Amino acid sequence: MKAADIGLSVEGATGVAQAAADMILLAPDLQDVADGVEKGRRTFANTLKYLRMGASSNFGNLLAMTVALIALPFLLLLIT
Repeated sequence: MKAADIGLSVEGATGVAQAAADMILLAPDLQDVADGVEKGRRTFANTLKYLRMGASSNFGNLLAMTVALIALPFLLLLIT
């Protein structure tokens, strides 16, 4: 634990392990940490999916406006 960036210890660990740890969990095992890592990865993956979906949608709009700008002899956004 001394060489790690952060040391984790559980509630029932020895006094030496708890003294060396930076964070002591109140749960008797590390399952809460594993669950947190899994939920964090799932959230990160969903965020990436949302960003890809938004970027692809906006790319289509940008492409349509670019083609219309080249094909039409007037500025599209000035028409009211």
